[in-house]
Amino acid sequence: MAKRGGRVHDPQGIAATAVGELVVDCPACPHPGRNLPEDWQDAPDSEQWKYATMLAVDANFKLKLKDRGFEDVELAPGWSYFVENEAYAKHCNNYVDEEEMKHCDSLFAAVDHANMPSHKKYCVNGVGAAICARHCFYRKSGV
Repeated sequence: MAKRGGRVHDPQGIAATAVGELVVDCPACPHPGRNLPEDWQDAPDSEQWKYATMLAVDANFKLKLKDRGFEDVELAPGWSYFVENEAYAKHCNNYVDEEEMKHCDSLFAAVDHANMPSHKKYCVNGVGAAICARHCFYRKSGV
């Protein structure tokens, strides 16, 4: 992955790889300075939709993983599609025992069973991903 991303011969070494640098960006989505006309910001309101990035987000809350004390080795720490483990764990530590807010009468199990005590023994209880809605390319650090 580092070889294909052009990181192998970097003088600073592979550890200098930035977050999301090894991702294959959607080639068809609008990227200013890459595939948009120079005056794209001045387009009339009726044509602005062509230059918008359309994203879709989905999640699977049935994925479960009990904490068994294994040390997971991260092969590419945040360099591509998955969020860096350390940064994600730091973010999650801010919301350890936060009560899930239920604002609707949904019968989805993810909403209905979010505060059950049995779910507290899991170190993972779901995975979400953000993709380009037009062409289905995963986003940088989008999983």
